[in-house]
Amino acid sequence: MRRTFLALAGLLGVAGQAIAETPKATIRGPVRLPVDGTIVLDARSSISDRPLKWKLEGPDVPFLTLDQDGRRGVVALVPAAPEGVYRFTLIAVGIPDGESEIDADAAIHVVTVESAAPPVPPAPPGPAPGPLPVSGTIHVSLVLDLDSLTPEVARLRESPKARAAFEGLNVVYRTYAHTSPDATRLNLVALAGKVGLPAVLIQDQTGKILWSGRAPPSESEMIALVKSFRGGA
Repeated sequence: MRRTFLALAGLLGVAGQAIAETPKATIRGPVRLPVDGTIVLDARSSISDRPLKWKLEGPDVPFLTLDQDGRRGVVALVPAAPEGVYRFTLIAVGIPDGESEIDADAAIHVVTVESAAPPVPPAPPGPAPGPLPVSGTIHVSLVLDLDSLTPEVARLRESPKARAAFEGLNVVYRTYAHTSPDATRLNLVALAGKVGLPAVLIQDQTGKILWSGRAPPSESEMIALVKSFRGGA
C-alpha cells in the first residue's frame, strides 16, 4: 500500500527530512456511537515526518484535527455527530532513513453513529394465578330448579363421584331447590337471580365467598373447580 501513495505524497510537498522508520498510519477509536456523541480518533501511534492528513467521507459535517506534543493532526474529532456512517482515511508520509524516495501509508476507520435502540418491551404477563389453597372446611352449595332438571344437572345433584371426591377434601356439598326456605335464608335465591340456574356458591368455613357462578356442566369439571381451592390437590 505504501507505494500506492507515492504520487500522493509528492503532491503533499513532503520535505526531504528522513525518518527512522517507514511511514505508518494508525487510527484508534470507537466504531459505534449514539447520535450526538463525539467521535474522537487517536492517530498518535502513527509514524510520519509531515502533518498527518485526514479525509472524511459520510455526513457533511465539519471535523477538527488537533496537535499534541509538537505533532500536527494526531487527533481528529467530530463533536455532536449526527446519525450516519463516517469513513475516515488517514495518510502518513515521509522518507525513511537511508531512502531517497517519498513513502506513504494509509489507514481507514469507519464509525457508525445511530439512534439508541428502542427500549425492550416488557414481557407479556403470564397466566393469572389460580386461587390460593384454602384451609379448613369448604362449603359448596348447588342451587337447582327442580322443575327443569337436565340429565347433566341431575347427575351433579346426586353425583356419588363428586361426593366421594369432596369427602377426601374436607368439602361439605349441599344442594338446594331455588324455591326452598333454606335457599332464601342463605341468600342463594339472590345469587341465582344474578348468575342463572343451576348456580354454585363456594365458601370457606367463615362464610367468605370464594367463588360464585353458573354450575359447571359436568361432574369432572365441578370436582376440578372445587379442587382448585385446595391448590389443585
